Amino acid sequence: MADVKQPPPLTAQEFERLSLCDALDRILNKGVVIHGEITLSVANIDLLYLGLRLVLTSVETKEQWHTQNKEQQYDL
Repeated sequence: MADVKQPPPLTAQEFERLSLCDALDRILNKGVVIHGEITLSVANIDLLYLGLRLVLTSVETKEQWHTQNKEQQYDL
């Protein structure tokens, strides 16, 4: 029986790259929505309001979601 060689363990830098790649793959496959609001005020007077809605997903995931939810309308 021949000895099977194990690959060398991953270095910290290689492990981080794999983790980032896995995270990005998961985000694109499932999608993520980021919603935030910022109000800049001075002396209790609102000067600037910033609203953010960000949807990050792959085109394929968006099309699948759209075909499953054709009859429902959402404000994005």
